[in-house]
Amino acid sequence: MGLNQREADFLRREPWWNLAMLYYKPYLDRFTDEYNPFHTGLDDLDRITLADLLEKDHASNAAIGFIGSSASALHALWHAAILNMRGVPLWPPKVYRLRGGNQLMTDTFAQRLGERVRVGSPVTGIEHDAAHVTVSYREFGKEKKMEADFLVCCMSAVMLRQIPVKPPWPEKKAFPIENMPYYTEVRVVFQSRTKFWRQDEISPNMEFGEPTLYDAWPMSEEVETKRGILESSAGALTTPEEAVATYRKYYPGKSEDIEQIICHDWSRDPWAMACETVEYKPGELRRIWPAVMEPVGRIYFAGAYTDNLNWGQEAATRSANRIAEAIDRA
Repeated sequence: MGLNQREADFLRREPWWNLAMLYYKPYLDRFTDEYNPFHTGLDDLDRITLADLLEKDHASNAAIGFIGSSASALHALWHAAILNMRGVPLWPPKVYRLRGGNQLMTDTFAQRLGERVRVGSPVTGIEHDAAHVTVSYREFGKEKKMEADFLVCCMSAVMLRQIPVKPPWPEKKAFPIENMPYYTEVRVVFQSRTKFWRQDEISPNMEFGEPTLYDAWPMSEEVETKRGILESSAGALTTPEEAVATYRKYYPGKSEDIEQIICHDWSRDPWAMACETVEYKPGELRRIWPAVMEPVGRIYFAGAYTDNLNWGQEAATRSANRIAEAIDRA
């Protein structure tokens, strides 16, 4: 595989997905504050890429190809340090979801909030001063306004950067809003007549490395049915035909009986197209952090992109709790 002896010895003791820790570990104890990646003696690492750092630390080309990237080395190490402080692996082998689907969470919020939730009402402008915030929005084709003491902005930076704001964001805030990097993808769902992988005695957890299908894993296994569900992700604009063709190209068994494919292309939904953020380029960390999480007057910012670790629901919840406490103190 092209790994050096040190890497091979490490992988005899550790799972493949933990290889990065061989090179990250010597740096992680420098970080003592989850929310402050600076002043640890490592600030210069924001000037080089993670691949550059791995090369400097004598990683093999194979290891660099697997765990390296063009992202800021400091940003990558900081994320690893946050996980280390929380006692969480780089790739947690156990993840959790709500029985009945994670949609239950938002459905419950909507039920409790009642008519205070306004759907189909896109924000068209924000005005703010020292005393109030006014939000303009369009509801059933009519332009309306709402005034409040505070505004908590939870939309992605992709949409926020398109909304007129008066007065404009200060330069310190404008940079993270305008330059926050995201990825977007297609959620692929395969429904099969049977759980065919069991008959073939093949693990359903697979990685394909193709833009038309990244991976696959089983879902909803607690549902009593002979049918199977595999979920996956793919690049934007992937079609059902492309996704299933890629799966069939690589699946090694003979019993595959996929009967239906659903592709939900998040890239086509402007309000939901931005998935998790990706690591920043060299030189961007100090310009984005901590400005991205700081309020502007009476406007506060929540959502996964405003937290220190961009892991979806957990990051969004942490940011929401932080903002609720800040407004309560204001």
